[in-house]
Formats: sequence, structure tokens, C-alpha cells
Amino acid sequence: MALLGSGASLPEQLTALAQYVESYEPSILCSIMLADETRRTLVLSAAPSLPEAWARHVAEIDVAEGAGSCGTAAARVSAVIVPDVRLSALWARYATAAIESGLYACWSVPFVDGNGLLLGTIALYYRAPRTPSDDERQLIDVAADLATLVTCRHREDASRRVDVRRLRELIQRTAAPILVKRHGRVVYMNGSAVTLLGRSHPAGVVDLPIADVAAPASAAQLDRLCSGTETVGLLDAAGHRIPARVTAMPEAGPKPESVVLTFVDLREQFSIERQLQDSAEEQWARIANDLNNQVCQQLAGIEYLIASVTPTAHPDSAATLRLAQQQLQHVRQETSLLATWLTPPTPTGDGVETALRTLAEDISRETGKAVSLDIGPGIDAALRQTDHATVARILARLVRRAAHAPAARRVTIVAQTVSEGSRLTVSTNTPALAPEGASSHFGSLRHLAWLVGSVLRFESDGVESSAMLTILL
Repeated sequence: MALLGSGASLPEQLTALAQYVESYEPSILCSIMLADETRRTLVLSAAPSLPEAWARHVAEIDVAEGAGSCGTAAARVSAVIVPDVRLSALWARYATAAIESGLYACWSVPFVDGNGLLLGTIALYYRAPRTPSDDERQLIDVAADLATLVTCRHREDASRRVDVRRLRELIQRTAAPILVKRHGRVVYMNGSAVTLLGRSHPAGVVDLPIADVAAPASAAQLDRLCSGTETVGLLDAAGHRIPARVTAMPEAGPKPESVVLTFVDLREQFSIERQLQDSAEEQWARIANDLNNQVCQQLAGIEYLIASVTPTAHPDSAATLRLAQQQLQHVRQETSLLATWLTPPTPTGDGVETALRTLAEDISRETGKAVSLDIGPGIDAALRQTDHATVARILARLVRRAAHAPAARRVTIVAQTVSEGSRLTVSTNTPALAPEGASSHFGSLRHLAWLVGSVLRFESDGVESSAMLTILL
């Protein structure tokens, strides 16, 4: 019976079932026939103890009235009990051959699927005329149920294998990169995925851990993903990160084990968006120049004129002038802050550590406030493949905003390696980097960080605040 639940072939499982039935009573000879729907016949599939001559004689019989016990049972879709084949009209064509093989009684029961479709018959032969006892009737009914279970499961497995083969053929022909994962491993990869990941092995069945095709920061995310769409980082054969949008679809069934992952390469999209960002930077630089050279100077001139005006005898004139001067000074400071916010950082090609030191010096000159640095070891090596210019651009925005806050006394930049990759943190003693502040500016920076495979997060306790740029591996 253990074989019935195994991965053995259908003939092997049906033979095991026939042997199980025969073990009930030594005089039983069991056979199992399967229906051929196209030919409308029964084909002998299992008969471990039947005489060879008889097995050859009934290797294939018609599903029809008068075709022995099995053919008739299949035609009627009901049990047929023949205690003595010599006396039954149903056996007119088969009795002589059966008697020559020493077979005198045959009881047959058909078995069908859940829709009533004929699957086959199971028969008990005896070497002497006899009718079944109640226990023997129950035995053949149970055997028929087991035959139904085994046959249906085999057909479902065969259909699933055909579906999987067709799916793989379709996947192989599609232009989209597709992987199939199961239990934390990649088990299939189509040609487009092989090309995307720069692999040398042929497309088809593979056995790779997910960590081999996903960036470290995305491996766990990709392993958990069973449905829906997310943005992840893939890893090509050379170790380069590939931003991609992945859509996951589990296989059919109540307990799916495999998940089909379809990818969209985002490198071109990211490149276009970064070009747009660069173009916007140029526009911002021109606006910053106009603000500094024209608007701020004109505001300073107006402020000077107001300061030179002599108050009149009117009792409120002095207070009004002071208020106007204060408001104008505030507008000039805010305009100056906006101009510095828009000013691009000083370009440098000497690595992140040098860029951070240059940034700290530039902003210290602008604001007169010290910007301290805490750079961990190996930060340049960790960020070797990072877009240094974009990282510097993001940090410049953050540090300028922190340093130009009126109450700012402390601005710190910390660079360190973390498990996800590398982290650059800007912190200050004011809420200038609080999540709720300047949301439009912060939203733009978050998107810019995303384009270079990074995550930008803001934190504040209401007094102090910080911004953390994590460059994912």
C-alpha cells in the first residue's frame, strides 16, 4: 500500500493495488483495466497473477454488452457478477479461453471519476465457480475506490506536467526576463533572464540560491515575495546591481510551492529620469544665480533705504519702519536660503570621502558654522560603484538646509558601512530635517535617491533631526 502514495508510475501503482487485493484471499486473481476514451475499449493495465495466455487474450476488449464481465460492467457502469462463466451469455465469446486458463468465475466493478467519466474496471477471478460473500463485495468496492484515487491523481499529475511544459515553452519564448523560484532557490530561468543577468549557463532548469541573483539588500525581499509588484535590485554575474520591477505570481493550487517572477529592467528608465534631474539641476543653478545676483541684492538695497529713512513725528512711524525692516530682512534671509538650497555642490572625482570634506568646507564658508565629519573606514571602497555626483548632490541639499537654519549650532555628517550597504547620516540640533518639513524638497530627494539604488529616511524628536541616506548593496 505504501507504493500507492509514492511517485511510482500508474502501472506500478495499479499492480501494487492488485497485489494488495490478492493478499486478502490466496484464491483471488485480480486484474485492473483502464478505459481508452478514443477507442472505447478497456486496456489491461495490471494483472500480476493472471495466466499469461488469458492476459494476452484480454489485453484490449470492447466496452460493450456481452464483452465478458469487464466490458459489460464498463458499458453498464455498474457491477457485473458472473459466478460461472460457462453458464453466462455475457461470456459466450470468452468462456472457452477462460476455461483453458483455469478461470471459472469473474466479478467486475467499474470505477469512475467525480464527473461520472469511466476510468476503468477492477475484476476478481476465481479458479472455481462461486458467488461473492459480503466481505468480498466490500473488498472489491474498496479496491475500486482506491483505483479511482490512484488513476485520478496520476491524470492530474500528467495534466500538470503538460501545463508546466507548455508554460515553460511560453516563458522561454517571451521577451520578458522570467525566473521561477521555489523554497528560496531559483529553479528556472528563461533566455531573457540569462541575458539580463549576464549568465553563462543555458536557459532552462537551474538550481541557484536567490542570493546569487539578487543584491544583498533585496535577497530577503525577493525570497518573501509571492504576489504583487515591487522594486528590487538584481545582481549580474559581474556583481553589478540592476534595478528592476518584479511582478510575482504563484503557481495554481491550494498550496503553491513555486512562484513565477517577471522582471522589467529599470536601468533605461532610471537613466532618463537622472538626465531630467540633471537638466533640472541646471535650471535650479540659473535660478540660484538670479536670486543671489539680482533679488537678494535688490532686497538688501531696499533694506538699506528703509534704514536711512528718518522717522516722522507720527507716533507710529518708527515702529512701522522697524517692522518693515524686520520683514524685509526675513524675506532676504529666506531668499538666500532658497538660493543656497538650489546651488549645486562643487564637483569632485576623488571619491566620496574627498567629496564630503569639500562639501563641509564649502558650507562652513557659506554659513560660518562648522560642519563636523565622522567617516568610517573603507567607505570609498564600499561606495566604489555608487553614483558619487548624485550622492553628493543629495547630501549638499541636506547639509545646506540643516546649516542655514537660524538656530543651527551643530551639523554632523557620519559615513559608515552597515549590513544593507553604506549609510550617510546628516544630523543637526534643529528640526530642519524633520519629516514634516519642506515635504516637496524631501520628496524630490527621496526620488533622486531611489534612482541610484538608495533609500532616504528622515527622523526627528521635535528638537533635533537627521536624514539617513542608505546606499543599498
